[in-house]
Amino acid sequence: MKLPLEEQMPYHILALAILIIFYSIYLIKQWMQKRRGIKTMQIGRRKDSNIHTVETLMSIATVGIIPA
Repeated sequence: MKLPLEEQMPYHILALAILIIFYSIYLIKQWMQKRRGIKTMQIGRRKDSNIHTVETLMSIATVGIIPA
């Protein structure tokens, strides 16, 4: 008896694969832009303290999702 696709590939493996693909594309794009002299990371560079705080928290969440 053949198992359905959902049982053959658990969702956590699928989610991990999607995250790996997403971050690979993102990091390759960032590396290619850096070679051209383009600053990709603009989050947290503003002077307004409220915006700076929100942007810093967003960048921490973006990086923190990887080990989570």
